[in-house]
Amino acid sequence: MKDSATGSKGAVILSEWVRYGIYDTEVRLRVRIFREEGKGAASIPWFSSNIREFEGRTVHPDGRITVFSSQKDLVTSHAKWGGWESKEKRLIPPGLTGDCLVDLHYRIGTYLWGTWVEIPVLQPYPVKKKVMEMITSSGLGSVLMGFRDIKPSQATSGSYRIYTFDDLPADEQEPFSILTANDRPRFLFFLQPGGLRDVSTEGPEAYWKEVSRLIYKERYTSNLDFGSTYKKWSKELRKDLAGDRLVRAAEILVRLENQIQNSARLTHAEAAALTKKEAAEDHKANDLDSSVKRRRTNGLGMHFLFYQLLVDEGLEPKILGVADRENRVFLYKLPNIFQFTNSLIGVEGGNGLLGWFDPVSRFCPPGIIHPNFQGTHGLLIDPKDWSCKPYFLPPQAAVVNRSRFDYALSLGEEERFSMDGKFFGYPEYLERSNYLHLDPNEQMKVLKERMESRLKGYTLTQAKVENATDARTNLAWRLEGVREADDDSRRVLPFPGLPLPLNIPAAWPDKRQNAIVIPYCQQAIATCRFLLPKGWRLIPEADMEEKNSFGQVNWKARVGSQGEDAEVEVTMVVTVSRMFAPASEYESFKQYIGWVESATRRTLSLERP
Repeated sequence: MKDSATGSKGAVILSEWVRYGIYDTEVRLRVRIFREEGKGAASIPWFSSNIREFEGRTVHPDGRITVFSSQKDLVTSHAKWGGWESKEKRLIPPGLTGDCLVDLHYRIGTYLWGTWVEIPVLQPYPVKKKVMEMITSSGLGSVLMGFRDIKPSQATSGSYRIYTFDDLPADEQEPFSILTANDRPRFLFFLQPGGLRDVSTEGPEAYWKEVSRLIYKERYTSNLDFGSTYKKWSKELRKDLAGDRLVRAAEILVRLENQIQNSARLTHAEAAALTKKEAAEDHKANDLDSSVKRRRTNGLGMHFLFYQLLVDEGLEPKILGVADRENRVFLYKLPNIFQFTNSLIGVEGGNGLLGWFDPVSRFCPPGIIHPNFQGTHGLLIDPKDWSCKPYFLPPQAAVVNRSRFDYALSLGEEERFSMDGKFFGYPEYLERSNYLHLDPNEQMKVLKERMESRLKGYTLTQAKVENATDARTNLAWRLEGVREADDDSRRVLPFPGLPLPLNIPAAWPDKRQNAIVIPYCQQAIATCRFLLPKGWRLIPEADMEEKNSFGQVNWKARVGSQGEDAEVEVTMVVTVSRMFAPASEYESFKQYIGWVESATRRTLSLERP
């Protein structure tokens, strides 16, 4: 086979045979590597002690053979392909070069275990022939998804159903894409709870109605255990609430977080104060009296407490079952309750629209929805009558998720700067997660280390984090630094080390196959002020005002006056206003990213008159 058959991947999987049994999964793999970047094709999942049988060999063009027969012979790494690196640990066979043949055979514990198993068909590399043998007596229901363009041949042998694929394309790993946004060919295996088996064949409306009645009604009514301790505490917590329905709901959540520790995400001080006995306690999430007495529960316990507090306040909460889009998307027509990964709690505002809350995610600002749930479908359940229906959770507007960075520069023989960062909405939740579990000194150390890699040429003299553990106050931090200036010419970078609202890839594929998925809508605002050194003037710089369907980028510099000194003010606003787009808008998206990159790198030129 010629290298050209691999496209840009540098390798091709000649054959892949996988048998999925009840107790184990067996794999045989033959890989031809043509170039260095193709080595990832021979990497395999990291199994730890789960491996039961392993053998393989690497064959070189000169006839040399490297044989391996133990997991200890392999190297643990993160495989790379096409400029991208896998997020999970992988095992790399020994003796790999940019020109070799690799044979692998291994057996591990079965994949077909649990409530939900998803097995993809495509690989990051092209596959000439792939055979998948699926046990038919696993006890799990199964369904095939996304096979519109890829049609395998099928056969049956004993208790196995055999699927054979020829000439499978590579599963492209493209920037700003997620697997669930594309209809990938895959096998789904799932458990069907006993009480739902009969109704699972009666259509989605009947199935989800029974899920609501049988599962959710039980979970949020008779399954919740509370008595006088909870009732007294609830009344006190809700005292003097004011404002509309959504304002009261948000205040309830803040008060709840201030009074009950969420053990799923303790602060450094909280973790240090726990005794060994307290740290080992098994929280009964549904026992609200116990949670109040301890003043501590787990994430699910916070969910139940918040729900019941809203009921007590007469706010008639709704429940929304959602799926994390990084793992899967909810399919209303698929009768399986295990599609959901999380539940949100909603309250209807005065305009009839629902506001959503996530009490499980500690220190998530009230009303902020995790981006992995935005722009997806879920199941909306109304506890008034336990009815349910599919519901689309729209993306939140950019202005909800803001970050602001204020710079002050001092230009002289040394260039000094200070940088104040303030965060709101999801950026605050994300930033806070870096420091919540650390003491103040460690918080400063982590901030400094994170920013030093961005501030090339600068020496940081101060790094301070504020309000990392205060749910009522927005997180903020401050940096100060210095670098030597060049007296012969003056070019000023207004925003050194600015955290970008979007991660800009080092390279872009020539063509795009996958839908474009941006993490979340947001707005980043940066301002910089400095006094012009005596004897220098600012060379005028044209404003930048760019906009397309993905957002807008504005940049401008102005010279004002401050006494005898001229002050320069530079402002940049980057707005990301869209989360999803088809691959056909690839060029427009690259154009937008180019504006973001250009604006953050823009410099000012000073000259002597």
